[in-house]
Amino acid sequence: MSQKPQTVIVDNCAVDRLAEFVVNPVADFENTEFRLMYTPDLKLEYKRALSASARTSQKARTLIEQILKTGNLIGFFGFGEGPCLGFDQGVWIGKDQLDMIASVNVQVNARGLPRKRTDAHLVALARDAIVITANAKESHWTRSPIGSGLVIQWNDLKNALPQRPNLAVALRHLIAVRGSALVPSGHP
Repeated sequence: MSQKPQTVIVDNCAVDRLAEFVVNPVADFENTEFRLMYTPDLKLEYKRALSASARTSQKARTLIEQILKTGNLIGFFGFGEGPCLGFDQGVWIGKDQLDMIASVNVQVNARGLPRKRTDAHLVALARDAIVITANAKESHWTRSPIGSGLVIQWNDLKNALPQRPNLAVALRHLIAVRGSALVPSGHP
C-alpha cells in the first residue's frame, strides 16, 4: 500500500542541528512517502550558508548541497516580487495561509532582504507540509493554519530521534502524536 507523498521542508536554522546529530533527510527519505522541498527564499538562505564567509559547518554544508541537489522548489503561485512561482510550479494559496503571511511583520534587513518572509511562508506552507525548524523563540511558529502538515520544532524532533531508527520513522511518530492530540476524548 503506497502512502500519499508528504512534503518536508527543513528551515535553514535546522540544517545545522540535523547535521550535528548526523541525521540525513536525503538518505532517510529514500523510498518513503516523504519528499524534500524548499522555497525560493529558503534556497537563497541555503546558498548564503554555503558562501565562503558563512560560519557553516562542513557537515551542514554537505547536507545543504544534498538538499539542493535532490529537493524541489515549492512556493505559492504568483508573479512579481516575492518568493512566488509561476504556472505549473506554484501551489494555490488559501485564505488562512494568506492571513498567516500577512500577520508576520516582514522588514527589510541591512542586506535588502526581507526579514521573516521565509518564516511567514514556511509557517503558511505548514498547513499541508511538514516544516522542521529550530526557531522556537518567535510566536508565529505556533500559528500555522490547520491541515495535514505541521511545524516540528528541533527540540521535539531531537527527543524523538534516539528511540527511532531514522528521520522518516521519527516524523511518522510525531505526526501520529499530533493526530492523537487532535482527536477529542471519547472518539476512536
